[in-house]
Amino acid sequence: MAKVCADTVGLSKAMMRDGSLENPDDRRDFSLGFTQGKASFDFVDVGHGKERADSKIQGTVHLYLNRFS
Repeated sequence: MAKVCADTVGLSKAMMRDGSLENPDDRRDFSLGFTQGKASFDFVDVGHGKERADSKIQGTVHLYLNRFS
């Protein structure tokens, strides 16, 4: 199981600024490929906001901790 939580627009902008991405469609294509690669892989766009990815990850951790404890 793998879950990536990110502000995809912000991620694309940062990658373009540092030169690791030339075309934002490449990041989108990667996200779709990652999600479609395996049923247990998710690439989640959490939108803009400082704590949104953290909140999403913490919620997932709490869900699984409560489920298996």
